[in-house]
Amino acid sequence: EFAAAAVERTLRSLVDDGLTTVLVTHDLRQARRVGDDVLVVIAGSVAEYGPVAGVFGSATDPAVARFLAGAS
Repeated sequence: EFAAAAVERTLRSLVDDGLTTVLVTHDLRQARRVGDDVLVVIAGSVAEYGPVAGVFGSATDPAVARFLAGAS
């Protein structure tokens, strides 16, 4: 938990300095906290992409919606 918080603080600092950052995570809660946009990859294919609120709130694919339901 401490390491995740440190990574998130560092990312926020970089974004505040005007840099674009990319975070790869399996932690869906972290993706919601940190991301502006999210890219969901399932079985090597892009399953969903868009703003965090849109993807987590109303994924277009029912299988992706079930997958993301655990992150609410």
